Amino acid sequence: MRCRALLIFTLALILILPSTSSFAKTKKCQHTKKKVCYTTQKKAKQTASVKKYRKKAKKYNKKRLRKASRKYRRQYYSAFTARSAIVLDADTNDIYFAKDPYLPLQPASTIKIVTGLLALKNLDENDPVRVSHYAQTAPPQKAYLRCGEVYPAIDLIYATLLHSANDASRALAEKIAGSEEEFAQIMTQTVHALGAKNTVCRTSSGLTAPGQCTTAYDLAVIFKKAMQDEKFSNILKTRKFEIHGGKFVVNHNKALWQVEGAEGGKTGFTRAAQRTYVGMFKRNNRTIVIAFLGSENLWSDVRYLVRKAFTDVRPTIQAAKTKRDVSSI
Repeated sequence: MRCRALLIFTLALILILPSTSSFAKTKKCQHTKKKVCYTTQKKAKQTASVKKYRKKAKKYNKKRLRKASRKYRRQYYSAFTARSAIVLDADTNDIYFAKDPYLPLQPASTIKIVTGLLALKNLDENDPVRVSHYAQTAPPQKAYLRCGEVYPAIDLIYATLLHSANDASRALAEKIAGSEEEFAQIMTQTVHALGAKNTVCRTSSGLTAPGQCTTAYDLAVIFKKAMQDEKFSNILKTRKFEIHGGKFVVNHNKALWQVEGAEGGKTGFTRAAQRTYVGMFKRNNRTIVIAFLGSENLWSDVRYLVRKAFTDVRPTIQAAKTKRDVSSI
């Protein structure tokens, strides 16, 4: 009996133990699974909160950056950067602003107003102008004229005054005077006759040359006289013009569509001259001419001088010693 009981007991243990062990395993497995699920959920929540925090921090930093950049822009744009400048009333010759207006500096492409004016006076619109190798190789701003090709004079005048093309200005100079050196002498005599006594021209394009110089006052005087020529003023008001060969030349004077009352103007840039500008603006039956040389921020300085002229009640001569000395308007 005892042996039978022991046998039954052992058989029962054999049958029961595997099931209990498997139950334990499944329980353990379920437990571990639950644990894994809990930790992954916790980690997911943590990562979501971290992402949310980072997103908020990014937005906050962007706002701070925007505010800082606005503050910097306000400070920078309110500062006047040109080395020499003048604002002249075109009707009364009153000076609304002046900063070293008689300081001789390189004019850059603003001197092309003289080239364009002489071309309009000495050439008919359809006069053929042949492009030489010297004209074609003019650096760096070009209308990409081809050596040996013939262009109507009016196309080259538009390319010179709107697109500031150095190759076009050289071609015009050679057509009128035979060489750029001879033409530069005619330019100097012309500007002296107009009243710009401190201007000396050495090139038709305004590219840096030893001995070449002008002043802000001289530029304003030349431009004021040039704008009395109807053809000249109409060209400077043009935004875009198609020249021979299907090429388009675009006006570099952005003030035409960015600044109220812009009548026309000419920009310039070389490393030696920095940014230069001369232009005419009309508001409320008042016409002003602004000119400046040696600028670091061209369009900011244009806007500053225009605001200065049209907000001042009385004409005043004001000199700015440094960039930060000029208060914003």
